[in-house]
Amino acid sequence: MKQSLYLTLAVMLAMTASCTKTDPLVKDNNHPVVKPEAVDLGIQVGGKPIKWASFNLGATNECEYGNYYAWGETVTKKDGYNWNTYSYANAVGTEFTKYCLESQDEWWAGTRNADNAAVLKSSDDAAKKNLKGKWRMPTLDEVLALLYTQKLSNYKWEYEEAIDEDYNEVKNVYGNTIYGVRITYKDTGASIFLPLGGRIIDKSPEEVNELGYYWTSSLSTGEDGGPDGAYCLGLEIDEPAGRWSIGRYYGALVRPVYVEEE
Repeated sequence: MKQSLYLTLAVMLAMTASCTKTDPLVKDNNHPVVKPEAVDLGIQVGGKPIKWASFNLGATNECEYGNYYAWGETVTKKDGYNWNTYSYANAVGTEFTKYCLESQDEWWAGTRNADNAAVLKSSDDAAKKNLKGKWRMPTLDEVLALLYTQKLSNYKWEYEEAIDEDYNEVKNVYGNTIYGVRITYKDTGASIFLPLGGRIIDKSPEEVNELGYYWTSSLSTGEDGGPDGAYCLGLEIDEPAGRWSIGRYYGALVRPVYVEEE
């Protein structure tokens, strides 16, 4: 699937991301899931405030990558991320049993018409399933609203090296300092840090500390491909961030949002 619609970011280097420990709340099948704080970055979509989680689903602080999920699946997998293990497709990703537009019915494997579902149901939303309450995965529109803040003078985007509370660099399991992008609402000082955790294909992490893939709840449509892909927030170190479309079977990260009113 192609990466598309890059949007320009102001890129700076700093070392201001900090990590604090929190207590486990609930678990998915393999890893503890901790409830984050809801951070108000001053962003509204459709008149509703959209608050962003202070760290990734499955993490315990902002410097951790957290859990990797295939799109539409709510648990992590030990047997790898590929079409053969994906819940809603055949082994080669050419036929789908869930989430397929009627205009793409050549991809549909069901006996009736395609389900025409373009947004994840609550039961297939990893954030909703694990955190409950008013937490869920962001829609494409909400990710685009986050991206558009870069054009406003009261927001700042910057790439950073993660540090802990003692100002020591935080390293990942490979011994490399963790990089990510911080988005700061300058009016209040509120911010979130998105580590560049790459993605998992089969059982192998790829592009860790180089790229960040954060799922939306929205299926890819139109020129961005068929139902074999879904949209994500895409981050690349020292490069513009944007809306990308990637294969649904990939293991990618989730940054939940908190919405008071639906």
